[in-house]
Amino acid sequence: MPDHKDTKFTVFKINGTEILGLDLDSVPIPDGDTDSKTVTTQGPGYVHDKALDLFDPGECEYSGNYIPGDPGQLALDSAFRNRTKCTFQCVMTESGTIFDYDGYVAKHNPGSDSNTAKFNGKIVATGLFTSSSTYAAVTKVEVTTGTVIPTTALTAYAGDANVVVTELTATTVDTIKITAATASYLGYSVDGGITFTALTSGTASENITLDSAGTVKKVLVKVEEADRATRFINVFYARA
Repeated sequence: MPDHKDTKFTVFKINGTEILGLDLDSVPIPDGDTDSKTVTTQGPGYVHDKALDLFDPGECEYSGNYIPGDPGQLALDSAFRNRTKCTFQCVMTESGTIFDYDGYVAKHNPGSDSNTAKFNGKIVATGLFTSSSTYAAVTKVEVTTGTVIPTTALTAYAGDANVVVTELTATTVDTIKITAATASYLGYSVDGGITFTALTSGTASENITLDSAGTVKKVLVKVEEADRATRFINVFYARA
């Protein structure tokens, strides 16, 4: 069960045009940062208070194998020479995540490494990057004895909602059944994600021991799928 996502299929684009030849470990996302500033009011003991200053969008570097006729590399060179503001997109394919930001190509130079023609450069961002992710698909969340809230999770899980299972006082065990037909791994944890027990899509788990009456037990569900972000679902078993 992998807990990591590779970057070897990362795609980098300038104004919608893919840049070929990018180094495998080159993930051009700006490293912005925010400085702090001292607030003029005095706190207890005359200790300076702190606040956040303006955010600096930052910059990032890129490199790759030089391909003279590649439209993406030509677009980088043109943006550098013409000082053109561009939209950049970094698609981390195996994480199911896309990063977007605007910026300028501040440097774009030829180079060499191990007798191979290379290119390298720097992008200065003009704003905070945005990100969007496509998560592993889950169809249904079901149990054996309790009542699932929201009830829609029994037929069409909303995707970003926690699930609450209400149990009778006398109920001491229940199960979890997740339908995720395209998952590459499916499992649940009763210890906060330290260890996971594998599940089969559409098949109920073994009995999960609930906590004492009047308490809530948290079960963490983990769903992995190729080329999508890992999905985590909190399932709370509330025993009356």
